[in-house]
Amino acid sequence: MNPVSRQKMLCPLGIPRVVYRLPGEETPQWVDLYNKLYRNRVLFLCSQIEDELANQLCGMMIYCNAENSIPDIYLFMNSLGGYITSGFAIIDVMNYINSDVLTHNLGMCASMASMVLINGEPGRRIAFPHSRAMIHQPIGGISGQALYLKLEANEILRLRRVCTEMYFRLTNVSRAKIEYLMQTRDEYFSSNGQLSFGLVDAVGVGDFSAIMDPYDDVSGRDKGWKPGFTRPLNVMDSSWETPANLSMLMSDTLDSSISISGLTETQSFSPY
Repeated sequence: MNPVSRQKMLCPLGIPRVVYRLPGEETPQWVDLYNKLYRNRVLFLCSQIEDELANQLCGMMIYCNAENSIPDIYLFMNSLGGYITSGFAIIDVMNYINSDVLTHNLGMCASMASMVLINGEPGRRIAFPHSRAMIHQPIGGISGQALYLKLEANEILRLRRVCTEMYFRLTNVSRAKIEYLMQTRDEYFSSNGQLSFGLVDAVGVGDFSAIMDPYDDVSGRDKGWKPGFTRPLNVMDSSWETPANLSMLMSDTLDSSISISGLTETQSFSPY
């Protein structure tokens, strides 16, 4: 390679770009790093969950599924949560498309992000060794007349029942124990804590070589990513893993009646 052509292949400083040949183009060109990853079905949820981000993720997942519904979609997450309605939009699209969505907790999956995490493909939800997770009940602020306050409070309670039911269906914990956690403080989990609770199915790092070359040369089908999980020992302590919490959660005598601002939530767990 002569110096001139080599100079043309250098990546511009300060711009995360990689060499990639776009479909229909004869020569490769520099493209945005995330553009390249998106084309390989690698998506990122690494900021607050709000409407704009949810719309972008939903659009990309629907497009990837329409283009080819066989290969998996990889969703890497590092988010402190966000709006419930935006998170439910992402979850509904994940369950709507035919492609399996593999969720990965990179750093922190808190609040609504933890709910997106548990809705990944069962058996293929992953927590990285030093990742954290946090769950808590819905948070909201309202003002106005007494009737409006009551209506909004009832809606928040309904959303909490939906969240409780979803955690119950997709984790290893009983409904009563989840109710207890959802009415108290923030509950944090280490990587092993996430595995014990059922937020993820494995702890470790997989073989991501299939991401960059996801299709078999002969059949054109997905190679079938097979992660090589490793179980880290003593990665981080977690409040979930303390003897006090474990003994408390083993009790079956938890009070399932919850009172908030004079409103009592009964044992009605219909998600709608």
